[in-house]
Amino acid sequence: MILRSDRFETTPGSTGECAVLAPPADFSGDGRAFTEWLRNSYDNDPLIRQVLAIQALNGDSPRHGPSTFMGPFACELQDSITRLRGWLRSKPKATSASSHHHDDGDVGESLSDLQRSDDC
Repeated sequence: MILRSDRFETTPGSTGECAVLAPPADFSGDGRAFTEWLRNSYDNDPLIRQVLAIQALNGDSPRHGPSTFMGPFACELQDSITRLRGWLRSKPKATSASSHHHDDGDVGESLSDLQRSDDC
């Protein structure tokens, strides 16, 4: 599977290298429902979690270049990535003894506040 890390399509049912963060074809919700779908996908799908984490940590790097967000939920996706970026960068660096520890409560708590900003 080939995935792009610079273009993200959010149209429900989209397929292809830019559509890993697109909801399924039967998705008919609004922006808030998309954010909830994305949060649940982050919690339950390792691929989506990895793509979001890579974008959150590297998407604003000058080496990476600007990302393009397309589709009806582009703004919600950008907002979610921005919030995840802030959360990931605010976490204290793990020590070698605790680097493999994953606290599901922390992940749920950090992503529970993903919502659309007024900038979109």
